[in-house]
Amino acid sequence: MLQELVATDPVLSKVSAKKVTDACQQLLCIAPEILKERELTRAFLRQAIAFHVIDPFQDQQLIHANTQLVKQHQLQQRIKYKNLSATK
Repeated sequence: MLQELVATDPVLSKVSAKKVTDACQQLLCIAPEILKERELTRAFLRQAIAFHVIDPFQDQQLIHANTQLVKQHQLQQRIKYKNLSATK
């Protein structure tokens, strides 16, 4: 997904691969679940590259968003499993 974002995004395609990779590594450390969401990843990478730093408030927002996504993904998995079990 990262390669495709860099290739197709008009902002990210103009930035060095190292800057994009560094921003992606930051996101991986702070909120890895966000990397599963294309548009959230794009928005974070654009912001990280534009401002060169993530402040503590942004860290907290990312952590909160990551927690919410984990809960949402777990719920989706339970519903999917429940539906599969019900059809057997």
